Amino acid sequence: GGELTLREWLTESDRWLSPQAAILSPDATWEIARAIVAEPNDYRRTVAAGSTAVRVLKDAVQSGRLAVSGAERQWLEKADAALADLPADERDLLSEMTDTYGHLFRPASYGLAE
Repeated sequence: GGELTLREWLTESDRWLSPQAAILSPDATWEIARAIVAEPNDYRRTVAAGSTAVRVLKDAVQSGRLAVSGAERQWLEKADAALADLPADERDLLSEMTDTYGHLFRPASYGLAE
């Protein structure tokens, strides 16, 4: 009967040692999962998962629970800004990406309209 206690000891002891451990903790995983299921489609679910993960990490850094390097802070800010800049609709993103990178791939090969 002590498996839950052991799990808690193991996850809590590592939780704030790295961004990866923080995101894979049961609390963060639950929070990210809730954000995913609240959205209506795969695109919005992906954005919600990323945004929630970034928020969890930023909150941990700001509170002093998670120590990250200056470079990691910069990447966290870049990820946050990139997620915030994504269009609300998947079709808009697809259009932007096809306009920019469409010459590098064949959209039909990926089930995308040309």
